[in-house]
Amino acid sequence: AANDRKLFDWALRSYRNGIRQITPEGTLPEEMRRGQRALHYHLYAIAPLVYIAEFAQDNGIDLYAENGGALKRLVNRSIAGLDGSGYFDKATRIKQDLPDGPPSAEAIGWAKVYVHRFPNPAISKLR
Repeated sequence: AANDRKLFDWALRSYRNGIRQITPEGTLPEEMRRGQRALHYHLYAIAPLVYIAEFAQDNGIDLYAENGGALKRLVNRSIAGLDGSGYFDKATRIKQDLPDGPPSAEAIGWAKVYVHRFPNPAISKLR
């Protein structure tokens, strides 16, 4: 958008730094340490990753494929957590602080962009 290659390259490096941290189970270790808010922070972390991946797609770079599709694992684990936080409850050993009712736009504002590229009924029902 800014036609600033240095800024774009910084975004790619930042994305790759974040994406490398996603485990095979689809979690972020630092966010898992946030106790009852671990799921919330996972959802929050997805937004910049999706937006950077989209900017990269527009520039011919497929960041969605990096680290074995790690962003998809993160999205799937996090969305499943909204349906039932058992995985996060068990992994953090504390009951997750879940939204009353549908998640806020802040929590899943990235969903519309993501679902446009990767249709997902579980996400679509949340929007």
